[in-house]
Amino acid sequence: MNVFPIYRKSISGKNWYKIISDISFIEVQAIGNKYFQFEIEAKQYPEKLRIQDMIECNAFEECTEQEFNDALTLRQI
Repeated sequence: MNVFPIYRKSISGKNWYKIISDISFIEVQAIGNKYFQFEIEAKQYPEKLRIQDMIECNAFEECTEQEFNDALTLRQI
């Protein structure tokens, strides 16, 4: 059983994730010098698989709550 929230980042280092549950997460995405925030609720099977890949670090890396919050702060600047 997973204990949420779980924090991950993309291998490219341009996306940070706060996984809230098996079916929802918040993403902060860097595009150029801008940061965007998305709240995702998985409704379809492929989206749910993506969340499982994040949890299991399949093509994703662990990150800390501080790393996620730093990206979130940059989004708000």
